[in-house]
Amino acid sequence: MKITQIPAGLQRGWGRNYGGLSKPVYILFFARIVNRMGDFVKLFLTLYLTRVLGMGTETAGLFVMLSAGASMGGGLLGGSLTDMFGRRRMILGLQMSSALLVGTCGFLPPNIGIAWFLIVASGAMGAVRPVVNSIVADITQSSLRQRAFSLLYLGTNMGVAVGPIIAGFLFRNYLQWIFWGDALTTLVAFTLVLIWVPETKPSRADISKSMQGEFHLEQAEEGSVFRALLRRPVLLLFAPLGVMGNFIYSQHAFTIPLHLSKLWGDRGAEMFGTIMSLNAVVVLIATTGVLCVCGRFKPLNNMVYASLFFMIGFGMLFVVHSFFFFLVSTVLWTIGEIIMVTNLSVFVANHTPINHRGRFNGLLSLIFGLGFTIGPYISGTAIESIGVEGMWRITGAAAALNAVMFFILFRYDQRRVIGAAV
Repeated sequence: MKITQIPAGLQRGWGRNYGGLSKPVYILFFARIVNRMGDFVKLFLTLYLTRVLGMGTETAGLFVMLSAGASMGGGLLGGSLTDMFGRRRMILGLQMSSALLVGTCGFLPPNIGIAWFLIVASGAMGAVRPVVNSIVADITQSSLRQRAFSLLYLGTNMGVAVGPIIAGFLFRNYLQWIFWGDALTTLVAFTLVLIWVPETKPSRADISKSMQGEFHLEQAEEGSVFRALLRRPVLLLFAPLGVMGNFIYSQHAFTIPLHLSKLWGDRGAEMFGTIMSLNAVVVLIATTGVLCVCGRFKPLNNMVYASLFFMIGFGMLFVVHSFFFFLVSTVLWTIGEIIMVTNLSVFVANHTPINHRGRFNGLLSLIFGLGFTIGPYISGTAIESIGVEGMWRITGAAAALNAVMFFILFRYDQRRVIGAAV
């Protein structure tokens, strides 16, 4: 059998779930794999700051927080600029800037200036996210968006499954290649976009045509992004629920390792590594199947199911004292992660004016990111008072409440759609 052949069953499954998308979506998928596979610096930023630059944990934590803040701020700025200057120009400029900044660090002796270079580079790469989301929304019909965003999510996890292994080897043996490898993979993604992804920003004629006729959720809007948001109350109500969903999901990276450490001491770190590896494997195996099942439902309906998986997966840890059940929990909350991530972007795209797509994606990415940002601080404060097990009770209850609120919002949105049709 030739290496280019694909088993018939897999080929049919792939075609059913990911067929029929625009060519630029597939190019962005391959670019995403390359980018995330080469995301070396982000993976080992904390170790570089502490072991190589000799920072204390508090100072290193400050720089990591600044890097995350720059990424979030970059997303907001990138979203605004892509509506002004176009998608292709923005993504090429941002990727080239990031490659130059990170690649330069490989030629510099270890010093504090490298940390500031990396913060700026983090802002540039953070700005790419709303640009990519805008491109997908521009060229994909609403009925195919779940497939498109699911494919990009799958590409992210394919890259992440390989990247840490390569990054760990380079960090131990060829430290400069942490920077050069990161820059080179970014340039490969840059080349893919340069050759095969056209400009997709809606033309003035498209915007003018969109503004004619009865109001619809992707209709172009005059005025500010806030005016457009006010005309979409469902999206405004969706935003805080998205923040809560990300807050709940953030517990996998903060409360789980603390719980494992409490139960098994030094073995907890190794066990957490096993859990994260299982998370990546489940994503790679289950994403296509989850898409096949959930593709028949509305995004808001799917967010109810995501919250229920979070409720069971995280909530069960309140009574779990066996590592086997931690693994079962991981499978459950990972399915919730898959459903949430692949539907959140779809819902935003389906409720975004065509001339505000970048700004909506940037602003809402910033809002949703608050869940990850405040999660560790709130959880840490709560754990000091009620313990790790008590935190899981809160997490399970919050997920249950989120499921109820998403269901209410789904019913409200359905009534609005029926009312508009009548």
